[in-house]
Amino acid sequence: MREKTKRAIRAGVILTFIAVIIVLLIYSRIQAYSLAPAYKPLELQAYPVWLIPLVYLYDYFSHAWICLLFAFSAAGLIYEIVPKEAITKYMSSSRIMGYIIALGIAPFLTVCSCTMVPLFAGVLYTGACIGPALTFLLMAPASNILAILLTGELISWEIAGVRVMASIIVALTVGIVISKMPWGKEIERKYQAGSVLPSAAVEVVKPPLDEKLMAALKFAGYLGRQVLPYL
Repeated sequence: MREKTKRAIRAGVILTFIAVIIVLLIYSRIQAYSLAPAYKPLELQAYPVWLIPLVYLYDYFSHAWICLLFAFSAAGLIYEIVPKEAITKYMSSSRIMGYIIALGIAPFLTVCSCTMVPLFAGVLYTGACIGPALTFLLMAPASNILAILLTGELISWEIAGVRVMASIIVALTVGIVISKMPWGKEIERKYQAGSVLPSAAVEVVKPPLDEKLMAALKFAGYLGRQVLPYL
């Protein structure tokens, strides 16, 4: 009984942590507020030239930390919780449904391209084929709901419509072309080799919720070490 209580508390803490991240992300989107003050170009003149790159990095992470934290956490949850066989089946480069799913989900992620990289890695590690994964990666920052609404209100709805169509064409073209290339297929085989379950009937033991959530955070940390140096 004591062990169950510990597991419940640990799961509750992790779920609360994830919920706080989601709430902060939604709040920052609704309020159009970055949770940190932004440096203006004139303010950078007060710093020595050698220090400006460091100030810029600090400014970037002070604004992007909530989006990146959400992205890595979401990637970990996708990897640990979403059934790998379902991802492999429905996000296949050989099926049009994979591209439709990628195009349908992406607009609801109102995040920048940097935030999409961990999410792209998450679905790729989970078993998605390279074509739909790339379509998902390119479509979200180019034509998410917030970007389209702002384009329509500030510029024109005709331009917003063109933006949506251009994003769909580019995202689909890149995804399909890369999925047909030898190196694209090699990347696909590399990540799917560890995600496809064996065809033989085996008994799968489902770990407790707290272990799955902890594993998701560990995978998020692993992705962070792999991706952050390139952002």
